[in-house]
Amino acid sequence: MTSRAPLHIPYLDGWRGLAIVFVLIGHFSRTPVFGWLGWFGVALFFALSGRLMGELLFVKRVRLGEFFVRRATRVLPTFWLFIATMALATLALPDWHASGEQVLTTLAFLSTYFPPEASTQHHAWPVGHIWSLNVEEHTYVWLAGCAVLARVLRIPAQWLLLATFALGLACMLHYMGLADAPAHWQWRTEVASMAIVASAAVRCLPLLRSRALAPLPLLACALAAVCYASYLHKGVHLWLASLCLAFAVNYLHVTPARLLQLLASPWLRWFGRCSFSLYLWQQPFFAAVNAGALHPVLGLLGGVSVGALSFYLFEDPARRYLNGKWAQRAARPLPAEVNDEERAAG
Repeated sequence: MTSRAPLHIPYLDGWRGLAIVFVLIGHFSRTPVFGWLGWFGVALFFALSGRLMGELLFVKRVRLGEFFVRRATRVLPTFWLFIATMALATLALPDWHASGEQVLTTLAFLSTYFPPEASTQHHAWPVGHIWSLNVEEHTYVWLAGCAVLARVLRIPAQWLLLATFALGLACMLHYMGLADAPAHWQWRTEVASMAIVASAAVRCLPLLRSRALAPLPLLACALAAVCYASYLHKGVHLWLASLCLAFAVNYLHVTPARLLQLLASPWLRWFGRCSFSLYLWQQPFFAAVNAGALHPVLGLLGGVSVGALSFYLFEDPARRYLNGKWAQRAARPLPAEVNDEERAAG
């Protein structure tokens, strides 16, 4: 297996930037007509994550150790800082409170499920958005397992991924048919991961480069947007939009050059680079706006400002430092007794 880093593609940074911009508009516009954009932005994140993880695990076949270390260095330090800050804030703000169990399950990416009587969306502190991070982390573990299983069984990975997608669709139909379905079941991993899984499956297939396909990614994005704008509560956005976005993000390379230049514009790429910190830190400002304690414009400015500070002062330096330490460790000569075995495995 190779451990080469994924190729950096500017327009994918722009796709990620567009996703966080949509989330911010959906949260802070306070106009119902734009409310669906927040959910659509999350779907864009999921589709991009599936493409990138499919590239790493199934195309480039990076070592699982490197895969998880790089994922951890990107997510955990800033995530821990955010959760610690929000937990401390509950001591000072009377309207916010969190039990020890809620803090622990949030840190363990289990708050979508536990405690069952107070899942993520019922917490009285601003961590409701963590549901999407839970979905991503759970799905990455599953994708890594699929990568191992595909190699052991010598079967095409896309078949495992398509089976996973079908299982998610079955879970969705099951929940829709239950009179007492769990609250917010749409945000549970077994259902919400369909966009990530579908995108990874498409990436496993040989990608065509025919310019005859150029209109299709745009049409697929438009159809996905319609699913979110008009059919958000009917389940269509969970499977049809997932398939559309999976195709679109994997076939951006055949779209017109002007569109790719727009996605690669500096301002969208900036939002893309800072997206994780922006995603985390906008939530308390969104909660304040929802509570009527802050004007939406001030909330947006506050969320973007704190998110940018988090990225430049903490997230980016921490990730660079930890990745550098990992690279130094990985570059050390292996002990003689495991050297041959490790080389053979690689």
